[in-house]
Amino acid sequence: MDYAGRLRVNCICPGTVETPFVDAYLEKYHKHEKEQVRAELHARQPIGRMGRPAEIASMALYLCSPEAAFVTGSILTIDGGWTAA
Repeated sequence: MDYAGRLRVNCICPGTVETPFVDAYLEKYHKHEKEQVRAELHARQPIGRMGRPAEIASMALYLCSPEAAFVTGSILTIDGGWTAA
């Protein structure tokens, strides 16, 4: 609160996002069943799929834009409905 009006601080909390990290995880821990586990990762999301990197980037871009000038101290969850379920 000491810096409100001078510094905006927000947090983006993404859910499971289809990234090279997920690919490496599948390769390391589910090498022989990658596509099955990938399908399970998609299915466990209420929206029916994992997030896309561009969707998270769009949130970050919004927070950096003038349109978000009044947004501070917020935790923005972008997880396909995971925490709402």
